[in-house]
Amino acid sequence: MKDIIENVENLLSDFQPEHSQFQIENFIIGTNNHIWERYKQALRELSARHDDMIASEMTIEEIKKTRGKNWIRRLFAKTKVSEKQLKNLEKKHASKKREYIAFYEIARGLKNIIGEIDNEKRQRLEAEAWTEKALMIAAIDYISIGGLQRSTAEFIISFPKEIRKKILNNLKPENRQGLLSVLEK
Repeated sequence: MKDIIENVENLLSDFQPEHSQFQIENFIIGTNNHIWERYKQALRELSARHDDMIASEMTIEEIKKTRGKNWIRRLFAKTKVSEKQLKNLEKKHASKKREYIAFYEIARGLKNIIGEIDNEKRQRLEAEAWTEKALMIAAIDYISIGGLQRSTAEFIISFPKEIRKKILNNLKPENRQGLLSVLEK
């Protein structure tokens, strides 16, 4: 059994419990075409992980502070954490940290492109992002069923008049080739 446990531990060294860089870039952040939507998604992901990352860092540091002479005995008595448990905690933390840093780097890069955000810019970026989303949904509808689905039409109708006109202009038969280019971004 000891051999199997060692073999399993060896196999598990290849296991990455958090998202891969490919998943993060292409399916979590990358599913959003507009830079503002990618930035907001990166911030959502960072926000969801931020408090846990801080708590994990603090826990590991607190456990390590107890080291010294007979540190394992004192550590176990004080925190009920064995050396193996500490190594597992550090391993999990490292994996989560890799993912956290990936979202941070994406968010920072997008922020550098977007620049400072005031209320006016936020409103403009929101309108652009939602307009692009409507065009993308419409393009998918045209590809898949040859026209708009009712839900897409209702979605487009909900836009302010000036944006709705822009979207509807893109849906005219003579402009549909341009509409499909939205999917190439």
